[in-house]
Amino acid sequence: MSNGQIGSSLGLTEETERFYREVMGADGSRVEQAAALLLITVEEFEEKLQPLVDMV
Repeated sequence: MSNGQIGSSLGLTEETERFYREVMGADGSRVEQAAALLLITVEEFEEKLQPLVDMV
């Protein structure tokens, strides 16, 4: 099963799955640091993170 198929089987969009993979590179960072690493605002980070939080 390819990476895209795993995400879609969990109900993730390709964009959300891509964001998840990017966030994993910032594992252990504070939200502000992770957002800065991804060159987005904290608000954008939280918005993109919400579908993943909703899965928990």
